[in-house]
Parts: sequence; structure tokens; C-alpha cells
Amino acid sequence: GEPSKGFLRLHVHCDSTRPGEDLGVCGDAPLPGWRGVKPLSMICQDPVTGETYWPVWKLAEPLEVSVGQELHYKYLLIRGTRRDKFKWEADGLGNHRRLRITEEMLRCGSWDDGLFGDLPGGKPCPPRQKKREEREEREAKPERDEEEICEACEVPKALSLPKHE
Repeated sequence: GEPSKGFLRLHVHCDSTRPGEDLGVCGDAPLPGWRGVKPLSMICQDPVTGETYWPVWKLAEPLEVSVGQELHYKYLLIRGTRRDKFKWEADGLGNHRRLRITEEMLRCGSWDDGLFGDLPGGKPCPPRQKKREEREEREAKPERDEEEICEACEVPKALSLPKHE
């Protein structure tokens, strides 16, 4: 017959957020997609009781899913209105999270995804996705004056000891 359907609320642990920063999640359907989309919101405080569960972040609204369905997704840090407002979790290999829905998950209603940024091995994202992530990571790094770096110790030459060349 039809696979069982139900609702699942993802949650992830992230203690590196600062006031004014949020977490979100993007990915293949039923998530909103990868490019130019508004991530699904995650919350660390119960909107009704005000109870805080930070550093655990939960999907504000559960996803409607079916047993056997495989989700492909990533979490991202959302930093207000900054130009580099999204910081995707990344492992340097382009992996993303994959989750196959089971009956047990639907009975429980929630899934603990472990730590933000701790991506389990999965199929790499499409190459375009990886290139974009690398560009976003480069752009997210604070802009520094073009300073010379000592190749021996990777310290800016202006800060290094006189005996450095």
C-alpha cells in the first residue's frame, strides 16, 4: 500500500550563534531548495512557553514526509542583514546531509542531527553547488589588507620576528 506519512521535526546542536543570528535549513523537496530561496526557520526557544533550548535548534514547523523518502539538506547560519549573511555548514568536500525516513522516526516525530557542521559522508553536491559554496566561504572571510604572509609560519610578515625573511 501507500507508504506511511507523517511529520518530522529536525534538530541540530549549534552553540556558535551570537545574538541576532539564526539557523535555517535548505535542501531538496520538501525543503525549499538550494539556490535563491528563503531557508526554513529554526528556533531555539518555544514560541508559546518561552522555554529556551539553545544550543539545540529545532525546525519551527515540522516537515511532512513519507517512510522511505530520502532527504538531502544542509543547515546554514543566518547572520542578519550582512552581505555574507549565509554561512553554510561545510566539510570541504561538498557533502550534505542525507536522511532516509523510517517508521520509527515518524513515531518519534523528531530527529537529532548531531552537531552543526559535522556532516556525515554523503554523495557530493552537484559541482555547481560545491563551487558556489567555495566562493561563499571565500567571500565570508573577513577582508584583510593585502599583507605579506611568511610562508614558513603563515604569520603576517608585519607581525613576525625580525629573523623571518
